[in-house]
Amino acid sequence: MLGFKSSKIFCIGANKTGTTSVEKALIDLGYRMGDQKKALHLIEDYKRREFKPIIRFCKTADAFQDAPFS
Repeated sequence: MLGFKSSKIFCIGANKTGTTSVEKALIDLGYRMGDQKKALHLIEDYKRREFKPIIRFCKTADAFQDAPFS
């Protein structure tokens, strides 16, 4: 990452709005991206208002795209 350890980036958008392109750009810039496959499992936690698993997930990377945030 670029030295902003306390900052997180969340790329949130509807389908076909460029979130995957932004993800690629962030990777090229050296950001660690959250694992999207793992994030998909967090949608049910969000629906149940169980936020601790999501907070733990947010500690695994610098930037995130789409689920469970969009």
